[in-house]
Amino acid sequence: MTPPKWLLENPGTRVKARENQTVADYLIEWQTDWVKRFGIDGYRA
Repeated sequence: MTPPKWLLENPGTRVKARENQTVADYLIEWQTDWVKRFGIDGYRA
């Protein structure tokens, strides 16, 4: 899966194209990044 061009070109999203990455992989990375960056101890997705 390759993210849309508008996501890749937007530096605020920090999205990078990676080989053999699924949508679930991107979602897990995004959610764990929020925990690391903002100290969130729980949320609903």
